[in-house]
Amino acid sequence: MKNFDVLLRDLFDNSIQLSADQRKKMRSRRDINRTRLDIAFGKLDPPLSSERVMQGSYAMNTMVQSDIEVSDIDDAVIIRAEDLMGKRGAELSALDARKLVADALTDDRLKSKPIVHTNCVRVEYHDGGALDVPVYRKCVDGNGNVTYERASSEWLLADPNSTVEWFKGAVANQGSQLRRMVKLVKAWSKSRRGWDMPTGYFLSILVWEAYSGIVAKDDRDDEAFYLVLKSMLSRLDSSLIIRDPVSNDQVTKTSSEASVRDLREELPVAIALLEKFMDESCTEADAMKTFKSIFNTSHFDAALATIAVTDKKIGFTTSGAGTPQRSVTKSEQTNTFG
Repeated sequence: MKNFDVLLRDLFDNSIQLSADQRKKMRSRRDINRTRLDIAFGKLDPPLSSERVMQGSYAMNTMVQSDIEVSDIDDAVIIRAEDLMGKRGAELSALDARKLVADALTDDRLKSKPIVHTNCVRVEYHDGGALDVPVYRKCVDGNGNVTYERASSEWLLADPNSTVEWFKGAVANQGSQLRRMVKLVKAWSKSRRGWDMPTGYFLSILVWEAYSGIVAKDDRDDEAFYLVLKSMLSRLDSSLIIRDPVSNDQVTKTSSEASVRDLREELPVAIALLEKFMDESCTEADAMKTFKSIFNTSHFDAALATIAVTDKKIGFTTSGAGTPQRSVTKSEQTNTFG
């Protein structure tokens, strides 16, 4: 496989992973909403205290840029179970706990009133971004043992730290290339408006499974990306069920969810495009066109335009895979044997 890692790294560094300013914006929104909650909880009678846990792709450092889909961040709030009581001493339901948090996050400066979803409270912004606030209660038994329950359709046993800790552990064991593979696959999955791809959580699990089954060189992200996609396709051909890597519980609702089926259907297309790199005649321009097609990006447009102008000046044309070929003059066409 020809080495076009430099091109992929350039795309990754400048058009896929978040910039420092983008991460700063995310942190700012998180901190502002934490302050909103603290102020609102402090005004209650009695006042509520809470803990916060960053979750999801921001905490895992797997967020990516996308012109199609604006990413959200997940910042869980944890409240002691004994503080989540109604006026008559009855436990608040999971729905009431989410409503409590939604009321506390309400602010006239926001795009709209926070939305109470089944698994979180969502704060939406005018630019399309969002902050999701999952709600947990902290339960301590008579022996001091601590468990956590998430406010979903009901109170469900769930560890707010488990997914992030699992992924950070996986990266520590397998190397930072695993995180880059997750970002590349997520960027590809967000590249078309008409696609209905799995969530970032599902994709992270699938990439981890795929990466664990390949032999990848840390200095060849182009090759590793190709191998990961092939491994993902093989895995999905055998089963579309996805399981949590910590609990082993099935996290897909059915054995054939539409988003996972769509992923399986699109994988062969990307794999076929990357297989152009197997041809020794594949040029740098061909590689740029391949990455442009896979990620639906304009990142290489300027470079490709420069190459096209240069080729035109020296009488070469480039079409499809293969090396540039010199343009045939009119006189040469006349003398060409048929």
